[in-house]
Amino acid sequence: MNQSQEKDLEFIKNHWDLTIIEKERNVTRIIRYSLIILAIIAFFLPTKIKFSIYIFISLFCWLMYLVL
Repeated sequence: MNQSQEKDLEFIKNHWDLTIIEKERNVTRIIRYSLIILAIIAFFLPTKIKFSIYIFISLFCWLMYLVL
């Protein structure tokens, strides 16, 4: 295999890696924003169960933010 073919294969591999990373970012962004919206809605509901849901969602969002 000559050097130009190696460069082409490396470019294709890097392109696929970047595409997968971008898709993962989009999915995690959607999950994060939906959980934040649920957390805000749950915060305004008066029951203790909803408040515990709010705490769980907030902690989950915070952990996701730290990991990603």
